[in-house]
Amino acid sequence: MFGSFPRLRMPSRATLADGCQRTREVALVVGLALTMLTLGGRHDGGRLIYALAIAVATMATVARASLLGRSLWTPLGPLSVAIAGSACVAAQILPLTAGILSVMAPGHSELLPLWATDSTFGIWSTISLTPAESVEGLGVLLCHGLLFFVIGDWVSSEEDVSRVLAWIAGLGVFAAIVAMMQQFFPDEQYLWRYDFPLQRFDLGVKGPFSNRNHLAHFLIFGAAALAPLAFSQALPSRRGAKKPNGPSNGVVRIASLVALAVLLVMVLATQSRGGAAALAFATLTAALLSWWGGRLGLKDLIILAATGSVVLGGVSFFGYDEVTARLDDLVSGQVDELDADARRRLIWATNARAFTANPWFGHGAGSHRFVYPSYLDRSSYKEFTHAESGYLQIATENGVAGLLVIGAAMALCLRCVATGVHGAKTPRRILLWSVLGAGLAASFVHSIVDFVWYVPVLAAVAVAFASCAIRLGEIQAAEAAQAEERPRRERRDTDWFRGGLAVAASAFAVACLVAPAAGSLAWDRYLRTSKTIASLESRLFTSAPDHLDPHLNATIDETTRRSLESLRSVVTVDPLNARAHSRLAGRLMQQFERVAAQSDNPMSIDMIADTVRTGSFSSEAEIRDWLVRAFGESSRLLAEASAHSEAAVRLCPLQGEAYLQLASLSFLQSSNPPLEAYVEQAVRLRPFDGRVRFEAGRQIHLAGDVDTAFEHYRASIRLPGSHRQRLVAQLARVLPAHALVNELNPDCAATDFVLAAYRKVGKEADLVAIAEHAEAESVVEGETLSPQDAARRWRQVSIVNRSLGRYDKAIECATKACELSPNDFWIRHEIALAYFEAEAYDEADPHLRWCLARRPDLRYLQRSLHLSAKKQAALKLAQRTRPLTTPAPQHEQGAASDSEPQQTSTELR
Repeated sequence: MFGSFPRLRMPSRATLADGCQRTREVALVVGLALTMLTLGGRHDGGRLIYALAIAVATMATVARASLLGRSLWTPLGPLSVAIAGSACVAAQILPLTAGILSVMAPGHSELLPLWATDSTFGIWSTISLTPAESVEGLGVLLCHGLLFFVIGDWVSSEEDVSRVLAWIAGLGVFAAIVAMMQQFFPDEQYLWRYDFPLQRFDLGVKGPFSNRNHLAHFLIFGAAALAPLAFSQALPSRRGAKKPNGPSNGVVRIASLVALAVLLVMVLATQSRGGAAALAFATLTAALLSWWGGRLGLKDLIILAATGSVVLGGVSFFGYDEVTARLDDLVSGQVDELDADARRRLIWATNARAFTANPWFGHGAGSHRFVYPSYLDRSSYKEFTHAESGYLQIATENGVAGLLVIGAAMALCLRCVATGVHGAKTPRRILLWSVLGAGLAASFVHSIVDFVWYVPVLAAVAVAFASCAIRLGEIQAAEAAQAEERPRRERRDTDWFRGGLAVAASAFAVACLVAPAAGSLAWDRYLRTSKTIASLESRLFTSAPDHLDPHLNATIDETTRRSLESLRSVVTVDPLNARAHSRLAGRLMQQFERVAAQSDNPMSIDMIADTVRTGSFSSEAEIRDWLVRAFGESSRLLAEASAHSEAAVRLCPLQGEAYLQLASLSFLQSSNPPLEAYVEQAVRLRPFDGRVRFEAGRQIHLAGDVDTAFEHYRASIRLPGSHRQRLVAQLARVLPAHALVNELNPDCAATDFVLAAYRKVGKEADLVAIAEHAEAESVVEGETLSPQDAARRWRQVSIVNRSLGRYDKAIECATKACELSPNDFWIRHEIALAYFEAEAYDEADPHLRWCLARRPDLRYLQRSLHLSAKKQAALKLAQRTRPLTTPAPQHEQGAASDSEPQQTSTELR
């Protein structure tokens, strides 16, 4: 009656195992590609993608092994290194007794005096000073370890090694294509779509990475992975094997060589000196390994030379002169040229001091951005999120224990490559060993001067090369024993445990990275609004009252509101984000002051604190009730700010600004902690942070210690940051200019802010005093600065004098700058304007022409040159026609005002 249904047949174990293999392969390739497209995995979202890909690949690997009845590939040496590395990080987040902690982390007591005693916060109990970041670091480290074993389980033959390398080569070619499109179609946004707040992508070749060094490093791995395909197709075996024929092989041969040339061109086009050095070392390593194995012959050298010629020709598309100029610095070997601004030497020395403070287990994985400011010996305008050296960062974050782990991993790889090349019997095998060794050598060498191991996708390709090398060594050892590779052992009870442990580790890694990824986009929005607020507040401080945008305050209020929304979103989904808590506390305090200033009872937080301390409040409840009566619902902003400041300190005790926030809000507690303890702790953690020194001085000033406050003010005004505008604006209301410059002794950069402040509240004598101080400071600083930096200082002083109408002084200072750096465009531009505004048209003419020849796009230069010619002709005509007793023409103010916007000393180019 009813038709019979066909019987469903379950797929065989072999079919399911093949499906697991395809799933593993797709997960790894797609996951690495997507990770690369999120700044190489430096973005929190990219790290989560990487962890998810590894988790899927791990589950597929465990399922495949179970279906086939095989054990997972877990060789003892690499497994021991992986366990040791994970244990090293895990030990950092375990709570320890004070006695044990003093031995394992002896530097904590000096770094955290407020936590060393039974204070409000208690005693810090973990080696890691950034436990949340260390947990995230552990998650990424587990992903790297799982990737190693997943790829090792994938590889069972030489062809599998070639397949893994082919996928890496494809990713390298994809990155090169993105970089080329970025070069020819530049855009400030990341991949033409995303407004990343910390980087611009129209300045140089960066591809999908955050800087050119990382792109160059990835392309080196791509080139190394492509070399076996290119050279095995291009050359026949030297031991009698036939050269592959056929149209498909010819296409592959040409495509491989072209792709290899493109990758090498793009490595040089990045203008990365570290990348160029790593490429040279990798090439040398490959050549030496090939020669040692008897693979390098005349044909190989000819093809290498031809490829090099093509690469040099291709570089011309990306600015041959610019590329060679960067590489000339590398070839020169001069440290001052390689590190012109001494930034790398600064952070390397800082990390060395941090290592000696906590040598055994470091300060905690992921702690670098928080801990390095405590060990600086001078200021830096750049925030060093990493140590610019993988080895030094491991030393700072993980100590000797971490160095031993990475040393053991490197030793395993080097021993495996050396043994493999020595025992290789075929040219193709020698070629594989050569490129694997070259890729690992590039990683080891480049990590000396960059943090490539801390970029997930760069670490992943290095791990893939290492896994292929270890596995190929096992395959070769089995072949050397004249036996087939031994079949995998039958599954035992412990294999279920290992498989379950691998899956659990992958799930833990994903769990570690979910919250940071969930809050990452909101954090980016906050950073964008923060930049906008800083720009608007700068206009508020520097603009004259009659030129102030009437809607500026409303714009700041709206932008601050959006900033608060973003930060609240971050701490909601990522409650362990210490930076977000601290930033949110600061924004809440700013928002309260702006609301209070517009209320019927305008009072600042400092005034409220003074009122509470001098009042007769007997409890915290009375203080809260008074705040509600005085300020309404906005008073809750203060309580919220205090809670977030305390959360920031408890999550990461290295944030100096959070202690000062707590000091400002300490009036909310009936038992006030000592102000000196907060200030001492903050300054110990951030001795060269201008914002911290300014706020510390302000708090001490309010407490009545003026002398100590001015010590902090003098330090803060010479440190970079927007705090200098607030400091100068605050003191300019009560001090004449000569007193301020004598007390604070601002450098040339800070003098710009002093001048802007006194333009609004000072007199002519104040402005002259500022100009004279700037000139004297340039003389002093010029003795220690490079000629280029000294020239820029003199240019600043010239701008100050020119803005005051002191044209003789402006010309004198601009001339000194020009003598020090005659080919600097903006210096020649300044001397041209100084002569022009002084009506010295004959002297201005050659400088205007020099500038116009180099920047014909600046139309105001053309108009100034035309006006200069007319003025010269008019003066000559007047001299011929008027009697000698005729007075000289009156100075015409603002001659160039129609041709260019008014320039101030803040316009430093």
